Order: sequence, then C-alpha cells, then structure tokens
Amino acid sequence: MPKDKADDKKAAQPLMPAYATALQEVIGYEFKDITLLRDALTHKSAPNASVGHYERLEFLGDRVLGLEISYALFNHFKDEDQGYLTKRFHALVQQNALAGIAKTLDLSSYIITDVTGQAARQDKVMSDVVEALIAAIFIDGGKDAASQFIFRHLDITKTTSDDGEANPKSALQEWAMARKYPLPTYGLIEVSGPDHAPSFTIEARLTDEYKLHATGTSKKDAEQQAARELLRLLKQKESS
Repeated sequence: MPKDKADDKKAAQPLMPAYATALQEVIGYEFKDITLLRDALTHKSAPNASVGHYERLEFLGDRVLGLEISYALFNHFKDEDQGYLTKRFHALVQQNALAGIAKTLDLSSYIITDVTGQAARQDKVMSDVVEALIAAIFIDGGKDAASQFIFRHLDITKTTSDDGEANPKSALQEWAMARKYPLPTYGLIEVSGPDHAPSFTIEARLTDEYKLHATGTSKKDAEQQAARELLRLLKQKESS
C-alpha cells in the first residue's frame, strides 16, 4: 500500500482512551485492529454508537463460544450422554456465568455507554460484551486466541449446580410439578427506564401465597430472575 494511503487509513482509525492499554493487559490479548476492541466495548446508547457497537460482534461471539464449549465438553466427557453435556453447556454459557467473567475483569469500567453509565452495570450488557470480546479476539487473532481467552475464564470440569441457576424457570416448574403445585405463571408488572435501556418487572407466581417480583433488562431476564428468587424462597421454606 502506498505510504499516503496507509497514512490515511491509520488516520481514519479512531483513537481509544488510554485505559484500552490496561484493558488489553487484563484480558491477556493485544489487538492489531483496535477498532474491534472499541466496537466490542460500545453500547448502542453511546454517542459514538453510529460508528459501531457490540451487537453484531455479540452475535458472532455467541456462536464462537458455543462451538468452543461444545467441542471441549464433547472431547472431555467421552462417556456422558447428550443430556449431561447439555446441562454443563448451559451452566457455562448462561448470562450469570458470562457476567461473572465481566465482573472479574471489571469490564463495567471500560464499557462505553451514554452519560449515565447505567447500562454498563447491567448483567445482560456485561454478558453481551464478553461475547463481543470473544468475537473481536476471534476476528483479530483467530480461533486459538479466542479459545485461550474463553478457557482462561471458564472451567468445563467444574461441578455444575442443581440449584436452578442454569435454567431457573425449568427448575421452578420441576419443583412445582413434583409437589403437585400449579405450574408457575409470569406476568408483566411494569416497564420503566429510557427506551434504550428499559427495565422490566415481572411477577412469578405459583399461588397467592407463593409469588414475588423481579426486575431485569428484558422480559426473559426478569422472568429468569423472578423464577430464581421464588425457587430459592420455596426451598428455604421447605427446609425450615
């Protein structure tokens, strides 16, 4: 490439804040194309989101993560059936697990949002950014680099929990059926917050006695959280 065109291309690259260097040290990967890191960290509410944000990268990162985890489980647990592998898979790639990675890396300090910064502290957003980072590393450094990042933070041999964390709605339904309760229902109570970062309040109900509200960044997230908390409450009552 002629020097003038190379210089033009370099000039067109948006500058990252100084903290980008620190973040690359934290995640253990140095980007050749820093715009990928910028996009992976940018929420659609950010002023510069028109240049690029994480949603397309999240789409790819979800698939890269799924393939890497599936293949690792398939190879490691050679004598286990599909149901066992599926249970481990969902425990590893669920929102809580990915948000946990984000919290370990303190990603909320690096996520670029609107002036309020509220979105950066939401588990859904942090989980999405982890998937976007995986995609960005995959594009920039290839499969091996993405795999190294994934397995630096996820241990496929870790014992999975049976407390309903992986799929709380299914766990709550199974608990109710085993004890002859009605199947749980979910109702929307309230939608609040700005259009770009709404909050949904959902009620999970078994009976008039056993019900509670929970809030999330989507209806699905709120339903899962409500089911998780209601199941926890029911188990506490049962053991007391």
